[in-house]
Amino acid sequence: MARYFPSIDHDILKCQLRRHLKDLGVLWLFDLIIDHSPPFPDEPVTYFPGDDLFTPLARRSGIPIGNLTSQFLANLYLNELDHFVKQDLGVRAYLRYVDDLVLLSDSKARLHSWREAIEERLQTLRLRIHPRKANIFRVHDGVDVLGYRVFPGYRLLRNDNGHRFARRLRGFADAYRQGTMDWQDFDPSVQSWIGHARQADTLGLRTKLFTATVFVRNGAEGLSRTVRGGSWNNNTDWLRSSARNRNNTDNRNDNVGFRVLRAASPPWLTESVCPRVGRSVQQGVHDPFSGLRREGKAE
Repeated sequence: MARYFPSIDHDILKCQLRRHLKDLGVLWLFDLIIDHSPPFPDEPVTYFPGDDLFTPLARRSGIPIGNLTSQFLANLYLNELDHFVKQDLGVRAYLRYVDDLVLLSDSKARLHSWREAIEERLQTLRLRIHPRKANIFRVHDGVDVLGYRVFPGYRLLRNDNGHRFARRLRGFADAYRQGTMDWQDFDPSVQSWIGHARQADTLGLRTKLFTATVFVRNGAEGLSRTVRGGSWNNNTDWLRSSARNRNNTDNRNDNVGFRVLRAASPPWLTESVCPRVGRSVQQGVHDPFSGLRREGKAE
């Protein structure tokens, strides 16, 4: 959809709520939340069939993206469209996540007719399809949805996502080196990205990113930037990045982890990351080393 959250019409949304809810107190609370939505002054004026000159100015629209209630209301707003797509159009393979719609068919002509029907139906909700994103293409070319490129047999992370996180990770390393950020300041952000990335085939990408990044304070000594053949000091705190679930051993993408490892003596890299080292692992080092490491005291 084009600017979905700012385009949600308040009167239409309230009518939809009354079709599903009968408790007057709950309806009053929802009305209060909707009426206190902030204005969207930069939203372009859009006319729909039946509007007069002042209709777009008289009707309030838009709900805040960040509100938890907005996620529920945004899903409810297109509930009628779901029934229209499934029951009236007879689409068998249909996916919707908030305002992202995916329809699958073996016929290109049928997909074009569905798109025209959906565009016409959306006008009754005062919504428009995004002019550049409503495309028809082969599934073998990959479907861009929910931050991934989804193919019939596998998933990839979108290129812009990987590049954006690489820049952020370098920024975290620079801030840590200068002392303006500490580990706990950026660890949740790194963990969040790993949780998203590991849902796709990104083992090589994550290994490359975390192997190339070293977290070290200014003035610290003794930690090499290379994985192989580096020098390590005693009492080094090794930190690794990770979204690994210890109870899940089936997913090979879980090998890149993120935890604090303390070693009283120089730790060895495990065979899965550095075959030259062999299987010898020092006490306290339990999992394959990811390459994301820090020198200094652990928090």
